[in-house]
Amino acid sequence: MRRPRPVHHAVDFAPAVPAIAGPRRPTAPFFQPTAVWNNFFLPMVVLSDQHLYPLALGLYTWNSAATVSPEYYPLLAVGSLLAVVPLIAAFVLLQRYWKSGPTAGSVK
Repeated sequence: MRRPRPVHHAVDFAPAVPAIAGPRRPTAPFFQPTAVWNNFFLPMVVLSDQHLYPLALGLYTWNSAATVSPEYYPLLAVGSLLAVVPLIAAFVLLQRYWKSGPTAGSVK
């Protein structure tokens, strides 16, 4: 009996890899801007001017101020909504790439 060479396995499975990896392709372009958008710790350490804070850090500052001055609560609510809207929009736009499962073409 002849032993199969490992190259044959790669040739057999090579056409299936793009079909299985298809729904995972939009994941990296979604998570990278989300991580940048939600960046918190680095600007807190590096930036000294509060006018340069990203949205998450600004909301944290407003939340700290709202405990002393309750008039910041409406600003905090609107700011939280504005922080979430772009992420929801990106998810809705990329959802068509995720809705098919990784093995959607495997069953005839």
